[in-house]
Amino acid sequence: MNRRHKPIGQHLLTWATALESRLYGFSTKHQRVGEFSYEYWDSGAQDKPVLILIHGFTADKMVWLRCARYLTKVYRVIIPDIAGHGGTDFIPDRGYGIPKQAERLNYFIKSLQLSSKPCIGGNSMGGFLAAQYALTYPNEVHKIICVDPAGIVSPEKSTSQKLAEAGDNPFLMDDIEAFPRFYELTMAKPPFLPQLIKTAIAYKYVDRKMDFTEIFHDFFAPEDMLNGRLHQISCPVLLLWGAKDQLIHISAAQVWQSETNGITVIWDDLGHMPMMEAPKQCAQEMLRFLEA
Repeated sequence: MNRRHKPIGQHLLTWATALESRLYGFSTKHQRVGEFSYEYWDSGAQDKPVLILIHGFTADKMVWLRCARYLTKVYRVIIPDIAGHGGTDFIPDRGYGIPKQAERLNYFIKSLQLSSKPCIGGNSMGGFLAAQYALTYPNEVHKIICVDPAGIVSPEKSTSQKLAEAGDNPFLMDDIEAFPRFYELTMAKPPFLPQLIKTAIAYKYVDRKMDFTEIFHDFFAPEDMLNGRLHQISCPVLLLWGAKDQLIHISAAQVWQSETNGITVIWDDLGHMPMMEAPKQCAQEMLRFLEA
């Protein structure tokens, strides 16, 4: 698909998301991080402690928006598109493994010139990144929140993992007809989205297949997995899980719990993205942990 000719749904999604982010008090900003220009939302309250929220693989900052609206009364919430995602450009052959992304995240945080150490939350790949950041920069983070985090080899394989190992990676799409299956894997209780918007998102996946293939390859490097290293995280950890997660098997929760000694909350009726499926409920658990 030619990137210059977007379906009308993509324009509508961009417009609606920009409007909603402004309604919740966020402004869109950009910050140079090496070769990348990071696009991010910032609720902007300079006198509040900082909470940085990070999306997962192939997602973008939008996935945190409706959860973040409940957090801005207490925190200055910053939601970046990490390198290769959303409004932050993909540049081929720059390395998208988690250690490299953690290095970029540190550069991004330093550039913000914060007056205190931030808390960092992340979903899926973002949870992996939050944990890696806490390992690499233990003196630069106050607490972390990992929501259905990637980053370990789980005891049992998820539906998505089984498909990928059979040569049918649901993240990598050749046509938009593959999107409904992927969407069903991501959430047990997805929010309503008009078909026009779903089609627009599907086109994004088809359009960016080659980009996502490179990022996926770097992201899942076996040598970067955190099994056996999670116990080295020294800051407090909150683990939020949807038991119906089809992208990362719930058996991973026990590994994270046992190695981090973190606080674990499991929702039996949710899937891989609790912050989208139950945004207020997710925010309440986050605030309970952050304010303790």
